[in-house]
Amino acid sequence: KDRIAFIDLALPTKSGKIRNCRIVNVYGHTQPNTTKKPSLLRHTYQELQEAINVPTNYDLYVLGDFNARLGKISSDDIDVGYSNLMGQYGTGKRNVNGEHLLSFMGLNDLFACNTAFLQPVRHITSRIGKMKDWSAGRKSKKVIPYYSQLDYVLCRKNFKRILVNARSHGGTLTSSDHKMVIARFSLQNMALAF
Repeated sequence: KDRIAFIDLALPTKSGKIRNCRIVNVYGHTQPNTTKKPSLLRHTYQELQEAINVPTNYDLYVLGDFNARLGKISSDDIDVGYSNLMGQYGTGKRNVNGEHLLSFMGLNDLFACNTAFLQPVRHITSRIGKMKDWSAGRKSKKVIPYYSQLDYVLCRKNFKRILVNARSHGGTLTSSDHKMVIARFSLQNMALAF
C-alpha cells in the first residue's frame, strides 16, 4: 500500500493489562489528481478502510496529509450532525476531497481533532502554498503565500472526551511545505505506564 501505513502497539498499563492501539498514516492524492482520475480516491479510501479494520477495543488514530479540506463547519453541517465529526475551528471551504473524507469519518465514527480548538490561524492551517500575485502586474514574478488545512489527526468519536489539544506546528526542521500536526490526549484515566 503506497499511501497508507499503520503500526500496532501493545501498551502495558499499570494494572498489567495490555492496551492495543493502531496508528494509521495517510498520504492522500491531491484534488487535481482525483478530479482527473476519481478511481485514485476510491482506491485510497478502500485501503484506508482495510487499515482501520480493528476491534472496537483498540485505540485508533488516523493521521496524515489527506490533501482534503474539511473547511469551516456551517449551520447546515451542524443540522445534519457533522459537529460530531469535526469541531468549529476548521478553516477555509470544503472541497471534493474534503467531502470524501467527511463521509469516511461519518461511516467510521471518527473525529477531526485539529478542528476542535480555538487557535491562532498559524496553528490551524497546516500547509503554506504560493500563488502568483496578480496585483503586482501580469509580468511580475512576485508570489504571495496562502494557507490551508489539509492535514488532520482523527480519533474515534468517544475519544473526544480525553482530547486535550490539537494544532499544527510550524518551524520544524523539514523540507516539506506542510506543518506538523500534533494531538494530545489525557491518558491519566487510562492508567498507562511507559
